[in-house]
Amino acid sequence: MDANAGAQLFIPLEKVERLRIPALSITDGTIDPEWVSLHCVGRHPYTRTVALRLPLDAASASIACRWTRFRRLERVVLLPLVGLLLAAGIAARYTGIFGSAPSLNLEIGLWTIGLALLWCSRLRYRRLTIPQHPTLVARRGVLLKHLPVEVAHEWTNGNADVRILGY
Repeated sequence: MDANAGAQLFIPLEKVERLRIPALSITDGTIDPEWVSLHCVGRHPYTRTVALRLPLDAASASIACRWTRFRRLERVVLLPLVGLLLAAGIAARYTGIFGSAPSLNLEIGLWTIGLALLWCSRLRYRRLTIPQHPTLVARRGVLLKHLPVEVAHEWTNGNADVRILGY
């Protein structure tokens, strides 16, 4: 069996606020977990998302906290900077703002820096996303993947609307 294999839980969006979350780590099922507030991963970085306070083991909690800090940095600094670099590249090409004549070399340089920053940001984002990270499913609910089967059953025992989708 794969190390990341496990149960998948679907939580309807309207039931997220009233969840009774068992005090078992969703990563390995241990007792006495660390509780971390995680925003759901969605399609777009600036969409309003749902946050869940989830029980994690110590190592995963550390990674999840770094993910939260990086997500904030990415939304506030990195993505606007990339947009600015790409816009400056277009301006350098078509308006000649940065010199007397349009500059293809400057455009290519600015675009290369912007896309390299975006690529590095995506790599870091993927490295800091734990397998059990909550995912927003088309504004219908939240999906939790790779949970230990015993933990998934505890979630369904305490919450009638939570469903196990598969193992």
